[in-house]
Amino acid sequence: MGLVLESRDVQRLLRKLLNRTVKVTPSKESPDHPAARRALVNDDDALVAVITSDLAFAHRSGAALALMPAPVVATVGDEPDEDLVENYIEVANVLSRLVNEASRARVRIDPGLKVPPEQMEALVSACGCTAFHVDIEGYGVGDLAIYHG
Repeated sequence: MGLVLESRDVQRLLRKLLNRTVKVTPSKESPDHPAARRALVNDDDALVAVITSDLAFAHRSGAALALMPAPVVATVGDEPDEDLVENYIEVANVLSRLVNEASRARVRIDPGLKVPPEQMEALVSACGCTAFHVDIEGYGVGDLAIYHG
């Protein structure tokens, strides 16, 4: 599946979802924090892509979605915050629309976390990614990637 994902589309979705200014640019980074890694599956629950980010994007987008005060993110530290990561998963779910729009496959976040971590790791290791550097107004920057075959 040769996806063409554009930064302007990511920016459009994030601006609408977070109701704030978001600047998205292409990135050469390949972010992939285990707490942020989620499988995108088709209607047959087959792995199609993996959406992931660094912890900074997961925390910052999660806080922005929940309308938490931006300084809260600075106090979280380097360990995944369960609530912020849960909110990030909602952000990732909305961003899965980009894969739907760019391919013929209808995908969604693996609802039951049925895809084994080893299968996601194999896709991440073997496939290219489309990565973005994201600056969320008032919350700061982080990196996001979608790995696809």
